[in-house]
Amino acid sequence: EKLGAHDPNGPLRAGKYSKFEGGTRVPFIVKWPGKVKPGGTSAALLGQVDLAKTLCQMAGAEIPDGAFVDSRDSGNSLLGKDVVGRPHLLHEAGGLALRQGQWKFIPAGGTRDRLGPWANAKIPAGGGLYDLSRDLGERSNVAAKNTEKLAEMKALLQKLRSSHDG
Repeated sequence: EKLGAHDPNGPLRAGKYSKFEGGTRVPFIVKWPGKVKPGGTSAALLGQVDLAKTLCQMAGAEIPDGAFVDSRDSGNSLLGKDVVGRPHLLHEAGGLALRQGQWKFIPAGGTRDRLGPWANAKIPAGGGLYDLSRDLGERSNVAAKNTEKLAEMKALLQKLRSSHDG
């Protein structure tokens, strides 16, 4: 009600505190005359955590051993030389979801579904799989039609969880 006609997330589903893209995706603008071509766009996947290592590398700063262990140098993505970016990215919002290229996996359970008044979405047993190249608003769970991709992403998320739990 308080939002009125304002749509802060555009076509993205949900908002803050959600595992859907509207809760995690933010625009990022790069301007560097002579290095970055004006007016371009990129779908390269990078995370905010990557800024630490990326900016240190670009500035020529020494990175101490063991620093920024989750950070990845994404300079080539920012400069338009790498159109893919990270192989995957964890999304955290009261639990984890996994983004890999055009795919988004959200494990079974609940997550915020929209900005206030707050509502929750129930992700069915087995989890939700969304093809963001066709469904940016994450309205169609395509898990049943993409069982191999679902299993692959579910296994990767479990592997990533296990590697950080130890």
